Amino acid sequence: MDKKSQENKYYIIIPMVIFTFFLVVNCVTPLMGEDYALMAASRQELMTAGFAHKILLMISRIYQQMTMWNIRIGEQISILFGCFDKMAFNICNSICTMYYLYLVYIFAFKCRWKMNKRNIVYLVVAVTVILTMQPALGEIFFWKTGSTNYLWAICLLLTAALPLRFYIGCDTVDLVGNSKGKLFLITLLSFFAGFTNENTVIYVILLYMGTIIFYIKKKKLPVWIYTSA
Repeated sequence: MDKKSQENKYYIIIPMVIFTFFLVVNCVTPLMGEDYALMAASRQELMTAGFAHKILLMISRIYQQMTMWNIRIGEQISILFGCFDKMAFNICNSICTMYYLYLVYIFAFKCRWKMNKRNIVYLVVAVTVILTMQPALGEIFFWKTGSTNYLWAICLLLTAALPLRFYIGCDTVDLVGNSKGKLFLITLLSFFAGFTNENTVIYVILLYMGTIIFYIKKKKLPVWIYTSA
């Protein structure tokens, strides 16, 4: 094993420690408030229900929530996880947190992540800023319904906006190109991203509108910019 490979082997310890930290805190964070309000049924009924029955209860509760109260996708995700043991959410939410950190890196540097000393430093800085500067840390990264409404929602929104991030600015890269499959996928992602959070979606829409206004007289814009906006 060469020196670089050996260094990368040690660098992976830090992301693992960060993941473990978020997982542990997720595990000790209890259900509260809206977590109970967004249950598909009583906890007793969910504990005794079979898998198929849980799915039916979940679908019924999601339909009720979407048609009678709120269509935000985060609440539907909370209903889904409420049907199963909380450990499933704890693991998935910790993975989602790591994915969020990955998205922060991509949007900051407009390139894919590589395991090296510099990027590990950036990762530690990002986590430090989140832990020390986030005014509602528990409500976004640990509380179940808060996480699905904000953390999961912003990850979906930023994922849908990735092609735009690579397209604008210096060194334009068209991630979609002429691929019909990618065009369909990014359009579908953008559609669901529109149901994430009313406080953040509007800024991405404005970013798309600004891109169209800025570039439309300079060059022909790809179709996905219009279908995603």
